Formats: sequence, structure tokens, C-alpha cells
Amino acid sequence: MTQEKDYGADYATQKETIEGTWRIDGREFALETEDVTKRTLDLLGEYMALAQQYEEGDVPEGAGDDLEDFPWESEGDDRDFIESVVDEKLHKPDIDVDETVSRKLSAIFVGMFEAWQEGETVKAAREEMPVEGGN
Repeated sequence: MTQEKDYGADYATQKETIEGTWRIDGREFALETEDVTKRTLDLLGEYMALAQQYEEGDVPEGAGDDLEDFPWESEGDDRDFIESVVDEKLHKPDIDVDETVSRKLSAIFVGMFEAWQEGETVKAAREEMPVEGGN
């Protein structure tokens, strides 16, 4: 009898809660966020690149209209992309994005983005086993 191989597709596409940190005013705080797909991470990069072209608060109306909506957004959702992402993906700290100071909301978003890019286990492994030498 042949046993069917498990290629791990279900596990590979399962979204998990990952841990990270956010930093502001010389302090560091823990956070937990739902992991995102590569497609969502790429889209976040596009939104961030667009936002970096302008000073905070100076992004012209409709600047992101050519970018795809996030999968969780409905037609006509006019929230700022940072508010949308934090509201949808942040598990802890449990905050109300409408009641959170803008610069702290941005710091939380950056922490979430860093967690998605490499995760705490990768950071810990890098600290434990530093790479010696260079190119």
C-alpha cells in the first residue's frame, strides 16, 4: 500500500500569528500580528514607496488610486493604508486606530512590517550566529 506524500501545501498557506516589536521614543514594545501573503507584502511595499514620495500629510487626494486594494478592503474604503493594515492585521496591542496618535500608529506599522519581513525567530538566529567576513 502506497502512502500519499504530504507536500505541506496546507501548512504553507496557513496564516499564523507572529511576534515582533515596535519602537518609539527610545522604548521598545512587543506586538503580535497576523502574517500576510507575499502578494500583500508586495502591495504594502508599493504603498510605502508612494507615501515616501511625499511629506507626511501632503499626499495628494487620489495618489494611490492606481494601486490595488488590499484583499480585506471593500469598495469605497477610504482609510489611510496604515490605518487599514493595523486595524485588520494587528492582534496585540489591542488598539483603536482612530484613537491612536499618528506617529505611534506609524511606529506600530513599521514594527509589523519588520515582523513580516523576517520574523523574530530569524532575528534571534542572526544574533546567535553572526556571519563573519564579507563579500
